[in-house]
Amino acid sequence: HTDEGAKLAFEEQFITFPEKALEDGDTWEKPLKMKLPSVGSFEGKVVYKYEGVEKVKGRNLHKITFTNDMSIDVNQKTNGANVTGTLEITASSGTAYFDAERGVIVSKVAEVTVGGNLTIEAGGQNIALAQDQTQKSSSKLLDGPPKE
Repeated sequence: HTDEGAKLAFEEQFITFPEKALEDGDTWEKPLKMKLPSVGSFEGKVVYKYEGVEKVKGRNLHKITFTNDMSIDVNQKTNGANVTGTLEITASSGTAYFDAERGVIVSKVAEVTVGGNLTIEAGGQNIALAQDQTQKSSSKLLDGPPKE
């Protein structure tokens, strides 16, 4: 891991809000660009949309939806093989709830599908590989220790 990669992984747990007050339907973007040592690089953006206030379990929470738009240029050499190609986010959706009184994200769920074609060059042969992967993630702020 690099410091830049660790920073990005940490930032993904939060939402970068614009400096202006938000109104229902407002959108904003966060650009993403990073080189991944020994893997390649990626570039894209997260697009956020403020959906307004919703009552969730008796609390007024701010709802934010988001999508990711990103491509990854792969150029990885490992164990005598060279992997090249481009992967792109083909589908993406997410929803977060923000508690303005406490200043915290209460919950965040996301689903991202990445796909594309890679070529593996090994032992003088080129092997074509079609990649399609869906990742689902969720996080929730707990009011105390987890209960079994």
